[in-house]
Amino acid sequence: MLAMIVASADAHAGVGTGLNSVGTLIADMQARPHDPGASELSLKTTKDGLHDPTIRAATHFVRGGLGTV
Repeated sequence: MLAMIVASADAHAGVGTGLNSVGTLIADMQARPHDPGASELSLKTTKDGLHDPTIRAATHFVRGGLGTV
């Protein structure tokens, strides 16, 4: 599933085809199997959507899971 989401993001300028930016979703998926380095990189490369409050909320959620809030 992660590979499909990354491929979607790559094909659509880093955003993916869903309603929200996929950067934070990718970071969350990488954090869960304890890959904090990959998760942090995904968070750092997620484009901040000025009109999408879910990006900041999801980033906070993932950082909480990583213990870096």
